[in-house]
Amino acid sequence: ATSKKTFDPIVAGNYIAATSVQWTLISSTLYLVQKYVFPTIEKYKSKLPNNLPSTIALLTFLFLALRSRIFSPLDNSRPSALKDDPVFKKRVLPTWMPPPLAFPIVWSTITLLRAISSYLVFKQTGT
Repeated sequence: ATSKKTFDPIVAGNYIAATSVQWTLISSTLYLVQKYVFPTIEKYKSKLPNNLPSTIALLTFLFLALRSRIFSPLDNSRPSALKDDPVFKKRVLPTWMPPPLAFPIVWSTITLLRAISSYLVFKQTGT
């Protein structure tokens, strides 16, 4: 018994609105950082350690890569499910599925690479 999914314009509208809010928050935050934080660092650059701006940028990109949903107004939490849930009992997993331990290793690597690539772009462009 499969249920037919129908288009829900309210859900679609909420998603579009939330995405717009998210992009506005990200753009505003980056604008404020570039307008106020960078000039402040530049002003006191001679009194600060040489690598402080780069360190701050790298830590910021690492934080944003770890918390990529920080700007999302939508609820992105995973539904809780118990092992005795009938959905889990009926689920047939493919034989080629990696072991559960692989997922945190792969996602941690992806997170680190996202932060490093963002930092390298920042360092190359200076903004």
